[in-house]
Amino acid sequence: MLQLSKRILAARFGCQPNGDQDAMSVLKKILRSKLFIISAAALLFYTLAGFFLAPWLVRHYVPKIVQDQLKKQAAVGDVRINPYIFTVDANDFRMEEPDGQPIVGFKRLFVDFELKSLFKWAWTFRQLNLEGPHVNAVIAKDGALNLAGLAPPSEEPPQPPEKDKRPLPLILEEVSIDQGQIDFTDQRQFKPASITLKSL
Repeated sequence: MLQLSKRILAARFGCQPNGDQDAMSVLKKILRSKLFIISAAALLFYTLAGFFLAPWLVRHYVPKIVQDQLKKQAAVGDVRINPYIFTVDANDFRMEEPDGQPIVGFKRLFVDFELKSLFKWAWTFRQLNLEGPHVNAVIAKDGALNLAGLAPPSEEPPQPPEKDKRPLPLILEEVSIDQGQIDFTDQRQFKPASITLKSL
């Protein structure tokens, strides 16, 4: 079997199998081939983009998107992405009003996406863990709820969903929320009323 493999490689790269020297020659030709160089370069780019570029883009652009779309301030701490097992680990996210009043945030979000989604025709997540989520709900004196501002304004009137364009199903195999907290404040009264729910 080994000799047959050597003959196949030799025939593919244009040399005859005459011992270890010819095997090294075949190996050198493989390493110098365009196919190998392109494959290695693509793998290197995918690795660097997944481990380093993608986390930087998340930390850099999430605050800008929140500012542009929602007119809020946001910050993200350490972000780790593994492009080979499709996991995302984001830490210390917070969103605030322009005056610094907190709205939502979390200490850690871990998402494990499953590649089998391609075969199930459904977004499949093996794990979704949320640690230390914090929601600060405030009803202002005019009756406006601050959380309502998290939905970006729609420029087009809502359209009824088309029957042929249904969204892909979502499968969450394991979901956990740990140490959550909800602060609720009603400022419509002369003396604002508040209540805190924890640990969720």
